[in-house]
Amino acid sequence: MRTMKWVIFWAVCAVWTAGHVGGQTVATPPKKTSGVPAKGAKAVTSPPKAGLRGPITVNGPAFQVTAPLAAPQPNLFIGTGGHGHTHPSAQRPFGMVQLGPDTRLEGWDGCSGYHHTDTALYGFSHTHLSGTGVSDYGDLLVVPQSGALDLRYQPLPFQHASAGDPLAEIAVPGYYSVGLPDGLRAELTASERVGRHRYWADPSRPFRVLIRMNHRDKAYDFAVRTVAAAAASGAPASGASTNAASAAATSTSAAGVFRAEGHRFSRAWATRQKLFFALHASAPFVLTE
Repeated sequence: MRTMKWVIFWAVCAVWTAGHVGGQTVATPPKKTSGVPAKGAKAVTSPPKAGLRGPITVNGPAFQVTAPLAAPQPNLFIGTGGHGHTHPSAQRPFGMVQLGPDTRLEGWDGCSGYHHTDTALYGFSHTHLSGTGVSDYGDLLVVPQSGALDLRYQPLPFQHASAGDPLAEIAVPGYYSVGLPDGLRAELTASERVGRHRYWADPSRPFRVLIRMNHRDKAYDFAVRTVAAAAASGAPASGASTNAASAAATSTSAAGVFRAEGHRFSRAWATRQKLFFALHASAPFVLTE
């Protein structure tokens, strides 16, 4: 079996969109009880109904869902075909990040950025809409790459899950994974504001991630700056920056950590979509237009 290596890449995103209002909810775990019945009450125990699973742990705080409430995982690919316009991205309820694949750039059935009939993807961006009748978002596209550097803007073939290979593509609440060419495997998850990437790759081949700013929506202003590790302690930051006038800049590393920060302003359904971000990675990344 070929040995694989993995790298971590994550992005913290802050989004401001004209005409849109966001919010979040804060969940708290259920209160603990002593487990002793009240005076005069009888302790009643009954086995769970047949066909129900439990207990299961929900992603996030340490909640326990009892058997009568447990249910099979929902199928996140429902609505990704036809005119459903949904997206199987990794996200949290009311989160600011919807991290997932981009397979379609335009057209009525490309509103979400993903369609189940597509067999190639451009990479993984951090914001998506589901169920809308007009396209928007697709901010901060990340493209994993193994082997020789290739800056061409072209899709990568992939396979959907099938009876023969049920793990080719996986989407469950809060998690997305797919196999890619050159033996790559992508795993994505998200918190309320952070998208996390993990890529499995052949350790004998050079690996990097491309950060593409001009993707889907019209990016009318953007800037990316690589940041030295010293900046985290308050020292002046250094590195390269890229904007609409430059081609590419390669990240620099300190202690194996690659960092960048920047913004992307775009125009589509929301005419003033503004995203600010910070990137941390354990592998080199290349900033492209």
